[in-house]
Amino acid sequence: MPERSIGEERGVSAGAAALKFEPSVPTPFSTGAWSNRKRAIGLTNGGLRYLLLVAMFLFPLFNGPCVSRAQGSAEKALEQNGLSSHGGARDFFTSPAQEKKFTSQSPEALLESGLKALGQDRYEEAIPFFRQALELDPKLLMARYDLGVAYFAVGKYAEAREAFEEVLRLNPEHLFAAYFLGRVDLAEGDLDQAIRRLEAVSKGKPVADELYYLGSAYFRKGEADKAIRTLKQAAIAKPGDYRIHLLLARCYQKSGKASEGRKEYELSEKLHGTYQTKAREIIQCQQSLASKPKEEAETECRRLLGGDDPTKLISQGVLLAQYGLYDHAVIPLAKAAGIDPEDYEAQFNLGLTYFKMKRYQEAKKPLEAAVTLRPESYDAVALLGSVFFSLADDFGALRQLRHAHQLRPDDEKMTALLFEELRIIAQHYFAQKHYQESVPYFEEALSLRPDVAELHSQLALAYTALGEETKAAREQSAAKHQF
Repeated sequence: MPERSIGEERGVSAGAAALKFEPSVPTPFSTGAWSNRKRAIGLTNGGLRYLLLVAMFLFPLFNGPCVSRAQGSAEKALEQNGLSSHGGARDFFTSPAQEKKFTSQSPEALLESGLKALGQDRYEEAIPFFRQALELDPKLLMARYDLGVAYFAVGKYAEAREAFEEVLRLNPEHLFAAYFLGRVDLAEGDLDQAIRRLEAVSKGKPVADELYYLGSAYFRKGEADKAIRTLKQAAIAKPGDYRIHLLLARCYQKSGKASEGRKEYELSEKLHGTYQTKAREIIQCQQSLASKPKEEAETECRRLLGGDDPTKLISQGVLLAQYGLYDHAVIPLAKAAGIDPEDYEAQFNLGLTYFKMKRYQEAKKPLEAAVTLRPESYDAVALLGSVFFSLADDFGALRQLRHAHQLRPDDEKMTALLFEELRIIAQHYFAQKHYQESVPYFEEALSLRPDVAELHSQLALAYTALGEETKAAREQSAAKHQF
């Protein structure tokens, strides 16, 4: 597939990203959604458990157009239940005086504004948002990374390098930062360093199009044989990427293999034509959804994007979901996932659509597949944890929420949701007088929120029941200190 757009590498489906088909700048599968970080989440009648999920996590993280439309009524419902859509459950966590107030100038809000601009290829506009977010919260890793992406996109390679190097300092396992540093090296002509970085990135699962750029580095260095071997690997990984075949043609031509070169040129032209056709069809579908009655638009999209091409099917499903046609959206998404079960985008978007429909049991299977395919995808892990939470599968939720917290330990919304799950389990064991079992969950919850007097008091009672008076006294003291 040709080089992915900002939106796609953030987790937008391959088809949705085709709205921006010209080669752009890839970024990681970190916020996979129907559009760049825009997930439409609404309230249900699912009771306090779902309300807590919305309040603490889903509203702040998965905001988007539909949330904006529903925000007024949702805020009222949350207030009536003693909750804040930004602060979580007040009675559990903080007093009104301590409650964090999110304003338009909060790091989170600035990050969202930057991501919105980034998703629309307005890179220069995105940069000051990310910079301001980092001034308020220097540890906001996503803002640091996306600042590097924006700098890279406008050709400010020194600034991009600085941002990506800082990301790697904070998280040495951040493969996308390493990938972009390889791209920076290549852009600046440091071919040896680019090769070293891109070779390291390409050793595991594909991150983006690192094999294409590694082949390009070999080609520019004059090592045509290595370039050909690498580009053949790239073509296996991404058989629809016309750029790979175009560069392969040049490599063969340089190596004196004219016949092989002609074949690759012809294949490149064919793929490029197919790609442009898909782009036009996706745009036509989007225009129909924006301007025609829903039933007529859905029929038009099915005509344009039907068949057995996973890219077109995912595009159809994503666009239909964006316009609220969830029942129609799951059909092409499920078909795409069936055709290629290894396609993260199909699985994630199918799970996300089921989640929007509040069909949590059906959302679980594709989201589990998405997490298996990309265990580093925070959004897939977090959403799967949210599904388990909604299904009252507390231990399933806990596994995924712990994983998500490990991926983003500074994310306050995830910390709040993980805390709430730990509190639920601890208090369940406590109510059943299973004091020994309750203790580790109380302790882990308090490691996240040590200011919650209620849990210190309950842990003290658990220790007393277990005959551990010293620990009980410590927790009683901590509880008094919080009041």
